[in-house]
Amino acid sequence: GFVFTGDICLTKVGPWYGDPDVDVDGFLDSINKIIALRPKKLATGHLTGVLDSDIEKRLNEYGDRIYRREKRILKLLAEGPMTINELADRKPIYPLHPTTFVLFWEKSMIKKHLERLVRNGLAEEAGNGKYAAVK
Repeated sequence: GFVFTGDICLTKVGPWYGDPDVDVDGFLDSINKIIALRPKKLATGHLTGVLDSDIEKRLNEYGDRIYRREKRILKLLAEGPMTINELADRKPIYPLHPTTFVLFWEKSMIKKHLERLVRNGLAEEAGNGKYAAVK
């Protein structure tokens, strides 16, 4: 009945999947596996204390953030082809870039979303490092 989720942290700035070895689909699968376990208690590597209520709701909302980020990226690509840098300037993941680290993570995660969107046929490489929404 108890699950430790590690980096599925449930913080307001998460999910974070900027590490080169993290796959967005794998991250979503991990969230869904935890939901399927129906834990009665949950602890993360970033929050203090143990959660014992609204666990499924919180996990679903956390995973939905990934899809909302992806929708924002697709909406931006619908305006016209953009590079990762141009997308990052529009801040589809983090509304603020208080440090160069946050900007780097934004670009890293945008890249992962673009790879996923291309793989799913929703975006395409448009040349010169630009990506476009598939119409």
